[in-house]
Amino acid sequence: NYLGRCHNSDCAVTGKSISCSRGLGVHTVNDDVLQKVVQCPRCREPFDVLEMCLYRCLAKVAIHGNDSSIDRYECRGLDVVKLGARGQRAGAQYVQSGVRDSRDCLVEITAKELPKADACIVA
Repeated sequence: NYLGRCHNSDCAVTGKSISCSRGLGVHTVNDDVLQKVVQCPRCREPFDVLEMCLYRCLAKVAIHGNDSSIDRYECRGLDVVKLGARGQRAGAQYVQSGVRDSRDCLVEITAKELPKADACIVA
């Protein structure tokens, strides 16, 4: 999920936290932003991504820096991984946005469906 705030003054949720679910597959965050895939679920206007949240999936994240370095993160099953997170919540792995500025890197996410045994979560 891409997390951010809607800035459309005509939208009912302007200024409020919103999320855009990207689903399973291979995604390049930079391309999603440039191609305006990241949209407010209410008004369909593009929004700036502040955080990315991975959960209930098998996901691999590769962050390619302009210096040829690569940071890698994984999310498995019940794990919650938030990239760019500013707050701390119990039970989640956080990757602070200060590690890399998204304008200086390429972010690729590969997300797959959980095996059926792990897909049902009772909270």
